[in-house]
Amino acid sequence: MTAAQTLRVQRVESKRMLRSFVKFPWKVYRGKPLWAPPLIHDELHRFNPRKNPFYEHSRVQLFLALADRRPVGRIAVFINRNHNQFHNDRIGFFGFFECLPDFSASRQLFDAAAHWLKERGMTSMRGPMNFSTNEACGFLLEGFDKPPITMMPYTPQYYLDFAQQYGFRKSKDLYAYLITEKVFAWEKYERLLSLIKERESFTVRSVNMRKWRQEAETVKEIYNASWSRNWGFVPMTKAEFDHLARHIKPIVNPQLVLIVETNGVPAGFSLTLPDISAALRKANGRLFPFGLLRFMVALRKSDQTRVLLLAVKPEFQKRGLAGLLITETARAILKAGYTVAEMSWTLEDNVLINKALERVGGQPYKKYRIYEIVL
Repeated sequence: MTAAQTLRVQRVESKRMLRSFVKFPWKVYRGKPLWAPPLIHDELHRFNPRKNPFYEHSRVQLFLALADRRPVGRIAVFINRNHNQFHNDRIGFFGFFECLPDFSASRQLFDAAAHWLKERGMTSMRGPMNFSTNEACGFLLEGFDKPPITMMPYTPQYYLDFAQQYGFRKSKDLYAYLITEKVFAWEKYERLLSLIKERESFTVRSVNMRKWRQEAETVKEIYNASWSRNWGFVPMTKAEFDHLARHIKPIVNPQLVLIVETNGVPAGFSLTLPDISAALRKANGRLFPFGLLRFMVALRKSDQTRVLLLAVKPEFQKRGLAGLLITETARAILKAGYTVAEMSWTLEDNVLINKALERVGGQPYKKYRIYEIVL
């Protein structure tokens, strides 16, 4: 931005401004081939209070930074009432942050977000989260030379500088683990895993797509029970989980969604999705009129997956089920013809899961950082 340009931050209050907000990232990532553009249609739905159940329990405000009426940055700020009730907090959040390499623009965006939250009684601001820990989180900290995978963020390195210059401090780091066919090691655990199955009467099955809604309800119940002690956890409402289930169903491979039971009682699950990032690059934000064909061709060629969720109910933890579930998930991925799995994300201090991933050959190859600042 030149000295002659006038910079101002404005609330998004019209359909035209919302489209500018949604389409702005294309300016930031122009010429950056690793970025995977979201689908514009999906993003417009995401910020529609009538279509996104997140708005049922949260208050959201979007801001655009404009220089001579041209967007140079954006930010979303929100108060998640479910989070604050669950944790007894007064924390506000920011997310969907994108900005051209100009600190003055980022500073004014953070100022607008902080002022909006402070006016509403919040005592600190945390982010980025899009919109919660149940969705994409963090600025990329390590792994800038590698493309993002399904539903994971990819952000410029200078965003870290923007956050630190503004006064944000680290809140939590998130890890992404990579497991490939060459390094995955289950053979040495074969006997141990068989004993665990026999001792605990564990059985592992694939999801039944004919009973998708019923299976999704089972997964939600396991997820909310098992993640409740994790940092930043927010229980997903039925509406939110149903929304997620509908969103991912078109790309679900039932072989890659596993449920572990003992004596007919669900004890844990893993949800793995094919990587659609290459397909999103081909579509470049639009499925029609020609993007859908490019999307489907690229999706069929993908040899990568993302283990999106892995959960074990508290009463079954520390009984070998985490290792069993990781192993069975990796087996299912290889059997389905994929050769690479990203397991993401995990908390930096989730020792139980991180150790289990490392034992079977997982390598932490990307890191993301969530920041916080006192208001």
